[in-house]
Amino acid sequence: MNEFSKEKEDFLEETKYTVQFVAKYLEERNEEFRNLSKDGISFFEIHNLSGIGYMSFILKIIFHFENKNHFRKRNEEFMKFGKLLEKAHNRECFFYEEVAPLLKNTKIPKCFGVQRKDEENEGFIMMEDISDRGVLETVIQGMTYEQVKAVVVDVALLHADSRTLPQEIFDKLELDNAIHASGESFRGLMEHESPVIQKYRQNLQSCCDLENHMFPESHLAYNTPPVLSHADIWINNILFEKKDDGTAGEKVYGLLDWQLTHRGNGMNDLVRLLNVSVDEEIRRKHRMDLFQLYLDTFGSRLGELGMKSCIGPCLSNQCPTTYTCDNTTQQCCSSNSTTCVDKVGADGVSDCPRLSYLCNNSTYYDLMTDQCPKTCSRCSSSSTTTTCVDKTNPTTGVSDCPGLSYLCNSTIYTTLMTQQCPKTCGKC
Repeated sequence: MNEFSKEKEDFLEETKYTVQFVAKYLEERNEEFRNLSKDGISFFEIHNLSGIGYMSFILKIIFHFENKNHFRKRNEEFMKFGKLLEKAHNRECFFYEEVAPLLKNTKIPKCFGVQRKDEENEGFIMMEDISDRGVLETVIQGMTYEQVKAVVVDVALLHADSRTLPQEIFDKLELDNAIHASGESFRGLMEHESPVIQKYRQNLQSCCDLENHMFPESHLAYNTPPVLSHADIWINNILFEKKDDGTAGEKVYGLLDWQLTHRGNGMNDLVRLLNVSVDEEIRRKHRMDLFQLYLDTFGSRLGELGMKSCIGPCLSNQCPTTYTCDNTTQQCCSSNSTTCVDKVGADGVSDCPRLSYLCNNSTYYDLMTDQCPKTCSRCSSSSTTTTCVDKTNPTTGVSDCPGLSYLCNSTIYTTLMTQQCPKTCGKC
């Protein structure tokens, strides 16, 4: 603990900023801090949180205040300094200044102010410390299924709410390859002589080739508008509510680190979350549940906002469960009503989400179709195909299947494509 004096210059480690600068900055911009510091600041603490920020150097600053009642209060802030990439730091500054205030429902820590990084300024982001209210889970420990569901819901709400952002905001949020360097990482990896790397070299090359298309542009093939992608949703950037015993609860308290945010399809948020932060058992058992939870939440929120959620083309004027064919655009868009519901038990709760892994089990197939049509994506006005022929579009008299074969393995279209295009999809 160090004594505070306005007459001194106590530098924040290797930066050119001082504790006195931080105190003055907060007094000018934050009413709570201004009120606390009226009777003076007695001491301060600086804690280096190196290792938490991938592209940042983070300091935690604790101020101890004196007051007329002769007891001390303390106030904690984070100072986050751009460390590696100027563009990444400035992208996050833009997010906190221009975007965050418009996303009222997204759980984002309070930002007191930012300074962009350039030739003269190191750049910083001054934020509220919420570590007394939020908890980070560890990669080794992982997240529970309930925690994963909570993150999926919050990501879906973020994506839906971002559709209300002004166009000029989206215009400034293009994918920047100087920030998203994963392609270069893959290319470097391919030079490694490891037998495993060389065995999958072609797969890695495909990732490199697709990178510039998948993140920012793949949604355009479905005529769907872009959403705001966080682009770094993983366990180290998710704070959960702290329970009374100090452990993490099931609700998300805050989403951190917005350096990589950009406009795009948003699915990289779900893919990164599931592949990096969710253990194998939960991922394999509940992957389809989680995708459906995302779709339901996203579509419901867009409905509240007076917008449609469209996922892809109609197939012979039919769509997957809970979606209807928009005859004008020939796109499958969210439907507000559906008779497709899972059956419930005596307690009024359905076991279907918990038993979703049985959907394609040959022994349970018929039972799950009857009891859990929504969970198993088996709601359709058409009957199951009994002969190995693709159905034709009644409007054109020609099958749409050959042109839509890329949907055969889509998790959303699996059931519909099996019914409509068994020959094209090899489902006979």
